Amino acid sequence: MRGAGSSGGFRSLRTATDVDDLVALVHHLATLLPRPRPVAAEEGTATEAVHGLPPQSPGGQAVTGERLPQVAAPPLPDGPAAVPAAKPSDRGFAFVGYSYGSVVAARALPLLGPHVAALVTVGLPMGALSRVFLGSLSAWEALSSDAARGLPRLLACGDRDQFTDAGSLEAAISAAQQRDARAAAAGAESGPADAATAGDHVAAAHELATCAAGPAPAGGAGSTDGASACSLASSSSLEHVPCPGCDHFFFACADWGALAAALAHRAAALGAHGWQPSAGGRPLATGARPAVALADFVVLWLRRKLRLADGGGE
Repeated sequence: MRGAGSSGGFRSLRTATDVDDLVALVHHLATLLPRPRPVAAEEGTATEAVHGLPPQSPGGQAVTGERLPQVAAPPLPDGPAAVPAAKPSDRGFAFVGYSYGSVVAARALPLLGPHVAALVTVGLPMGALSRVFLGSLSAWEALSSDAARGLPRLLACGDRDQFTDAGSLEAAISAAQQRDARAAAAGAESGPADAATAGDHVAAAHELATCAAGPAPAGGAGSTDGASACSLASSSSLEHVPCPGCDHFFFACADWGALAAALAHRAAALGAHGWQPSAGGRPLATGARPAVALADFVVLWLRRKLRLADGGGE
């Protein structure tokens, strides 16, 4: 971060500055990645470029073969751009942000669109003060908008988070999932992805207002039962993993059994039945730091969503 440690940059109180830094960093890292290697498609007449970068000649010009059409993502845009519906393998980077870092990563989505493979936010601050001072409203708009539909997104939050009401966050996520379900039912996902509309902004503002006001009463408007919540989650690429007994900092857990059960339940939904949180392949003991258990689940989630090979005998 600029201004920290040996950084020669100037500290900034504007989230937009950190977003610009992240975009510049991703652009720099993209130039350091190995040149993409062709991967034959099923029909054997087309290829995909890994990392989302087009193949280039020694002179720097993008090249394509007669039987190898270029399908890589476009270069980083100078302004907001929609996130196209594409397979995770077509994109290059997975982002995991914690607290304020979640705000920065989410707000950068419109600028990094096709180069983002997945987004994980841990402890995304969504309270009223965070909306004013950190720009959480813009972050929520970006990660819950139509433009981000189809992008794997995971939000993790402790039920004792000091900066977000966990019940209200779940209600906001449920409302966004309902919008995804309605769009899917209307066939919106079959067409080209558009940038976030004014309706997205209104919906996002309403969802965050609900989050700041507190959770919806049981059985009231916006509430969903367990079956409905599972149905919504399965039809949306926006997912939520609750962390019982954890606060914003994930140093300790007041209910380790509930946390392990919640993570195991979400792992089962990914097809990893019998999964338990571990560190280096060793089961975590009761009372271990919850951040380690959550990190183990996030790795599993990313592997499944990005279709990466699991590293162990699961």
